[in-house]
Order: sequence, then C-alpha cells, then structure tokens
Amino acid sequence: MDTNPQSPDWWRLPALAAWIPLLAAGLVPDAAFVLLREAGRVTTITALVNNSWLVTFALSAYVGSFIAFRCREGGDSGAEAGDKGVQAGLLGLVAFMPFPLQDPSDLLRIPSPELRWLLLATLASKGILWLYLTSLLLRYYLGGSAEVFRRMPTFLSGGRRHAPESAPAPESKDTNNSGKGGPSSADDDY
Repeated sequence: MDTNPQSPDWWRLPALAAWIPLLAAGLVPDAAFVLLREAGRVTTITALVNNSWLVTFALSAYVGSFIAFRCREGGDSGAEAGDKGVQAGLLGLVAFMPFPLQDPSDLLRIPSPELRWLLLATLASKGILWLYLTSLLLRYYLGGSAEVFRRMPTFLSGGRRHAPESAPAPESKDTNNSGKGGPSSADDDY
C-alpha cells in the first residue's frame, strides 16, 4: 500500500497549454486552415485538400479518441469508453464546424426569419458545445482525474451501463404440458 501522498503531475500544465491552440483552431477552423496553408506555403492549386472541414474532422476524431482512452484508463469498460469517445467526437463535429462569419450583424439582416433562427441556433449550439468540451478538458487537466470523463453522461450506451451483472435464469418449461389438453391450456374451455 502506498502511504506517500501523490505528488502533483507537472506535465499537466504543458499538456493543457498544447490544447489551447487546438481548441482555438476548433473555434475558428476557417482561419486555422488558412493559417496552416499559408504557413506551409501551399497554394490553392497544389493543395490536396481545400476545405476547412479537414480541421473539424481531425479535431473531432482526436478529441473523441482522447476521451475514449482516458475513460478506459479510468476504469470504464471498453464498450462504454468507446461510446463516450464516439459521443465526444460527434459533439466535436458541431463544436468545431466552420461557421464563416465576418460580421455578426449579417445574421440579423437575413430576410427569412426561419433561416435566421436556424443559423443563430446553429451558432449558439456550436458555442455551447465548444465551451462544454473545453470545460471537460480544463477540469481534467486542472482537477487531475479521469473521473471527469467517466462521469460524462452518454446517450449511446444502449443500456449497457444499467445491465445486470448476471443474466436472469431462463424460465422453466413443463415437459409434461404439450399445450393441448394440459391443465393450463385455455383451448380446452371451448
């Protein structure tokens, strides 16, 4: 048994600092994609991918796999950790999706109210989910425990979490009762 108190993990702060540019790129993937393309001196004509959704898909996959591994490391079963990872990846797709918006007042000038409300709801859900994923990572790195991800509610479990430990015993069948003329058959009353 370990009687020494656990020392703080000093690698958590540099790891959190490495997440900051990734989360910033997820908030504005259009700008991050252009910045990466310009930093690599890749022209539009020679680029293999000319779409900022590459940043969205890559970050979503990375966040989903990171959370799945931390859940597994924290003691979740492989299926439950996988469910949480897939769910985090799906949340990341919305949180990190490109939303080209140079002037926020442009949204208020959209003539169709349905389209305006749809775009405002999309922008709000993007912001809320980005804040949720960011808060999960902040709580993990500042709190120091994978319990943050293990306590994360999941909607993809399919009832695995609350399944009983042992399977219920099968019902016993009476071999003497053939279903015709037996004492419990309802067909004999006619």
